[in-house]
Amino acid sequence: EKKPTFNLLMTSSNHPPYSVDLKKEGWKMDAIPESLKEFYDGETSLNTLGHFWYADQCLGEFVEQVEKSFPQSLFAITGDHWSRRFLNSKPTLYEQKSVPLIIYGPEILKGVSTPKLMAGCHLDIAPTLIDLIAPKGFSYCSMGSSVVDETGRQIGFGANSVVTPEGVWELSDTETPRNLSELFNAFHAVGWWRIMRGSDIN
Repeated sequence: EKKPTFNLLMTSSNHPPYSVDLKKEGWKMDAIPESLKEFYDGETSLNTLGHFWYADQCLGEFVEQVEKSFPQSLFAITGDHWSRRFLNSKPTLYEQKSVPLIIYGPEILKGVSTPKLMAGCHLDIAPTLIDLIAPKGFSYCSMGSSVVDETGRQIGFGANSVVTPEGVWELSDTETPRNLSELFNAFHAVGWWRIMRGSDIN
């Protein structure tokens, strides 16, 4: 009997000790490309960048192979945290804090009207997937919200930072709008309460 499954996979080759034989795997770069030279200052070695390339290549091959066997698969591809390695020693705040989310599947967004500008965090992934695949009117509880919901909030809470369609703010920055700091604190307070006290709000 065929039943839908949920599978979580994590890469590891894009983490230390960076010991993959890159040349054997097809990595041909022995110098930074001309198009990246203005951004590159040697902060991250070519060997490390090569391992990022390798992880991306394996991910693409995996998706391609799974699609052949299970053409109705839905993929949600993201990073488990923001990057710690960059092309140079002075990444922008967005580069420091951002994590990608790719939602990929056959006609998954067909007929879906998405907001022109979106922002969110990892807690919003599950609600987004539920909104895309669940029957109309399906109800559920979540601290996150669907990023494809045009009426929903477009805001993400990260490690001492907040992201909106307008930009990224760090809580330690005095220029961060006060309402964002208050939302951040309230959101984390709810998270603390759920972990420490459960669903009891009395």
